[in-house]
Amino acid sequence: MKTFPIEHVQKKETLFYPVRPEVFETDILEIGPGNGDFLLSLSKEFSGKKIAAIELREKRFRQIGRRLERNLAKNVTLLWGDARILLPQYFKKESFEKIYILFPDPWPKTRHALWRLLSGDFLQVLQGFLKPEGELLFATDEKPYADAVLKEIRKIAGWKLLPETSKTEIRAKPTYFEQKWMRAGRNICHLQIKKDPLSLGVEHPEGEPARDKKADPVDP
Repeated sequence: MKTFPIEHVQKKETLFYPVRPEVFETDILEIGPGNGDFLLSLSKEFSGKKIAAIELREKRFRQIGRRLERNLAKNVTLLWGDARILLPQYFKKESFEKIYILFPDPWPKTRHALWRLLSGDFLQVLQGFLKPEGELLFATDEKPYADAVLKEIRKIAGWKLLPETSKTEIRAKPTYFEQKWMRAGRNICHLQIKKDPLSLGVEHPEGEPARDKKADPVDP
């Protein structure tokens, strides 16, 4: 099976907004902030926390940077690059209370699966960057992707899948893509996973599918 071409991605220069911090000390991470709506809501909701976001696409990175500047979001550091490279390069282990990965590119075709962000290897990496009892919050409109993530989670000791939680308890503001897919009548899968250092593994019946909930309507 082909693997993600990490050597190729490592050649890219990292960009920062507003500037590269002297010390990377952050409490919350969002990977793939899209147009920045949810990132701005995080900045306001957790005004006393330090927030980092990693955006893969340069155009979006620059657009989000301008939005952060206009909204005076002083507690956010934005990085341009691939999270699989930047996390171990810049951040300390057990840095984050929460990591949000909301509606990443699902790469639905089998031949493109290696480009999916949430592989088993990267889920193991993410666990290492969460504080004890920290949470990974994942959402997608592609149920096969959610099921694939859940299958990998079960293989990794120290993850605990939390009981079903409404999206409003996970986060207050829907992302741009969530609103888009809800208007289109798509079902949304939510996974809320805790780092449980005392757990020997996640005990779920084999084959249990990811939660698949019909999203509530959202006003345009």
